[in-house]
Amino acid sequence: MQARHKNALAGAALVLPAILVPVAGISQENAIVRMTEEARYEPASVTIRVGDTITWLNDSRGVGHTVTADPDRAAEPGQVALPPGAEGFASGLLPPGTTFEHRFEVPGRYVYFCETHTNRDMTGEVIVE
Repeated sequence: MQARHKNALAGAALVLPAILVPVAGISQENAIVRMTEEARYEPASVTIRVGDTITWLNDSRGVGHTVTADPDRAAEPGQVALPPGAEGFASGLLPPGTTFEHRFEVPGRYVYFCETHTNRDMTGEVIVE
């Protein structure tokens, strides 16, 4: 399992990626999920293949977010779902302009949430085929 933080503001200019539009049954290898000021993950659901990496980008202007798929950090059991054999992960607080990456090695359905926005139902899903 690989997870790492990056500061997307390290260069002279910030280039934001295009928004991915999820299409059922289509793999989005090395997908990018945006975290918004409206407390949403966009797209909220991504389908990838085993071994693919997702990068979460906090492109909000002043709001910190997390990417948390760790049952020990969930206030309610439904906030997190992991397939059998998968380990949980958590990004920690991501300030605006930073990213978090995770490589998915176990197939199945992952449900994750933002620890700072549990009251706003900020959740996302990754389907690994």
